[in-house]
Amino acid sequence: MTYLIIDLHASKASMLQCISVIAPTPVFAALMCTHALEKKLDDRLGIRGVGLIHKNYQPWIDSVENSKGYLEHNLIQRRGAYQFDPVRPKKGEPLSTPLQPNALADYHWSLLLDCEHNISPELLMEIKYTMQTMRFAGGVISKVQVKSTDDWDTALKMSKPGFWIDDVSERLMLQDSPFVSLIDACQTGSWVMPSTLGYACLTMPTERVGARDAKDHAFVEHMLGLVQFSSMGKRMATLTPDQLWRYGWDADQFLVTNRVSAVLSVTPTF
Repeated sequence: MTYLIIDLHASKASMLQCISVIAPTPVFAALMCTHALEKKLDDRLGIRGVGLIHKNYQPWIDSVENSKGYLEHNLIQRRGAYQFDPVRPKKGEPLSTPLQPNALADYHWSLLLDCEHNISPELLMEIKYTMQTMRFAGGVISKVQVKSTDDWDTALKMSKPGFWIDDVSERLMLQDSPFVSLIDACQTGSWVMPSTLGYACLTMPTERVGARDAKDHAFVEHMLGLVQFSSMGKRMATLTPDQLWRYGWDADQFLVTNRVSAVLSVTPTF
């Protein structure tokens, strides 16, 4: 057993949790980043759980002076090669590039991986170089530091300072309306924010033209949950490997969570 600590900086990563929710909580993206790392390394890590530690983030904001002389702060918007509903350009002219909705930020996070297999110094270097070629929430990973230890308490100390992230989605059931519960929890809770914690299938997976890697494709919708940030200094005494994040299926919903009570399966049930 080895605990792997990946300290990373990502530039221009997404803050969009869905088309109408912005929050610096790329939890799902972080878990899938570790899953992609595992596959790139041919399953040589044996990841059993992931701890997420938020250290810092800086949103991409543009400050422009208005007519009254005050600065107005707006999210910087990218222009891409295509728009969502393209208009055919005139012959010989490039396709116009109107605004595409996004919200970007630079992140500094640490990922604490519980690995079933031992990690050699050579594999440690391979992990670092592999991470530098990957993406984090769509952003470029600009800096990576990788460390390992066999002791849980030492791994937590190596992850400091920062804020441990927990799934507190059970608070969505405190009122009749989950949406009202979400708004209330974010307004009254301490460091509670919304986050995409999974996707629910709207259709059965099936073969479709243009599907990524020629895999079966299904249309899905976001599953919004709640996460809470807690100081590592206060949480270290109570944290255990059982509280690491994991992913799996709940019927036809693919979810990520670190709630001990949650039961996830390897395969979906349709």
